[in-house]
Amino acid sequence: MRLSLRTLSVGAALLLGLIILFPAAGLYWMSRVIEDAMQDIEHAMRPIVLSAEIERRIWEYQSIADMWLATRDEGYRQSSAEIDRELRWHIAQLAEHTGNTGAHLRLARSVEAFLTERRRLDELDLPLDEVLPSVRPYLEAAATDVASVRARTLEEHRAAEEDARLAIERATSLIAVPIVFLVFAFATLVVLGRYLVAQPILHLQESIRRFRGGSEEARASEEGVVDLRALAATFNDMAATIVRQRREQLTVLAGIAHDLRTPLSALKMGFESLDEEEARLDPAARRLIRRQIDRLNRMVGDVLDTARIEAGHLEVMLDNLDLREPARAMVDLYGPTTDSHDITAEVGVEPAMVRGDRQRIEQVLSNLLANAIKYSPAGGSIIVMVQVHETEAELSVADRGEGIPSEEIDDLFVPFRRPKRKGEASPGAGLGLSIVRRIVAAHGGRIEVDSTPGLGSTFRLFFPLIPDRAP
Repeated sequence: MRLSLRTLSVGAALLLGLIILFPAAGLYWMSRVIEDAMQDIEHAMRPIVLSAEIERRIWEYQSIADMWLATRDEGYRQSSAEIDRELRWHIAQLAEHTGNTGAHLRLARSVEAFLTERRRLDELDLPLDEVLPSVRPYLEAAATDVASVRARTLEEHRAAEEDARLAIERATSLIAVPIVFLVFAFATLVVLGRYLVAQPILHLQESIRRFRGGSEEARASEEGVVDLRALAATFNDMAATIVRQRREQLTVLAGIAHDLRTPLSALKMGFESLDEEEARLDPAARRLIRRQIDRLNRMVGDVLDTARIEAGHLEVMLDNLDLREPARAMVDLYGPTTDSHDITAEVGVEPAMVRGDRQRIEQVLSNLLANAIKYSPAGGSIIVMVQVHETEAELSVADRGEGIPSEEIDDLFVPFRRPKRKGEASPGAGLGLSIVRRIVAAHGGRIEVDSTPGLGSTFRLFFPLIPDRAP
């Protein structure tokens, strides 16, 4: 599953948005359904209220008309006129809610007949006991028609209530489906988050804890989202590199111990011969002891310099320096140390003025010349060359030795990394070139390596020229 943390987070945000949006939209839709249902119920209830009001007004009109006949008070006549208008208004409202159905038309005709007959009888100035029997059939017909309209509207009201109940049930069932789906999706997201994010992070944390505790085999499981897989793979590569470097350093320490034992044994033999002969050592023995002491001093110096460099304590005393001077000096120093190599200096006549530390530059040349001698056992020429370019001075050491495979060049300057020689690690601590790189970098310079297996190697060091000395 090629998921990244970004994809997963965006998906989670969208899903959470849907979890919030869908129920909210569903609740809004359900509220509209309920509102519509309530409006339908209210619309169905209105004719019931109007029919009850019409019936009340009919009986009220009858009572007020009776009071007018009994008292001849004009106030009752005005009240009856108002009730007449209200009755007609209520009948018109009922028509708007129910339509001009047969029941409504009969009600309107029967009410109109009742009102007309009552006004006619009232104008004849008859006694009340004669008016009541004449108007009663019209009154009862109007009451009957009102009851018929009310019964019809009650049926419509019950039908509206049933429709509203069914609509609410359907809305409830419909909104439950996305809610259940979103709950399931949220649960799925939680499970995926635990499997793809939380679990790999916990496993990586446990692997780091175990590796820190000394377990060299501790590795993180490369699972989960793409980012965590990459993080686990990076940790595994880092752990493998650290383990490899640790083992290489242990191998180098063993090699250093072995290399230190050799000159110590030679020194011991020399002093034993001195004790036995009780005389001065011959020149050959003195040269052997001096060479072994120099070897010990160089190895211990490399270890100390590496420790200072890694601690950030590399000291470089910069001054105006002509690179030709340390080049000549180191050629003169190393020339007599080998009979099978021809070490020469090609420095030209033009000064190569840089800001440099002569002691450190000579240390760099010493390492490069020692390596050139070591890795060209068949002998041959070794050339130390100084050239001046537009803004840089070039100091190079070229040999005609074994050469370096291209795949090993990138690791030349890694501490404790020694090139292979006939299937085995070369003698030494593997610190010289690392020190060379740091010293050159401290001078603001750079290194280039050209090498062909079987033909030799050339190490080129480039240093910035002093501006007023540039050609």
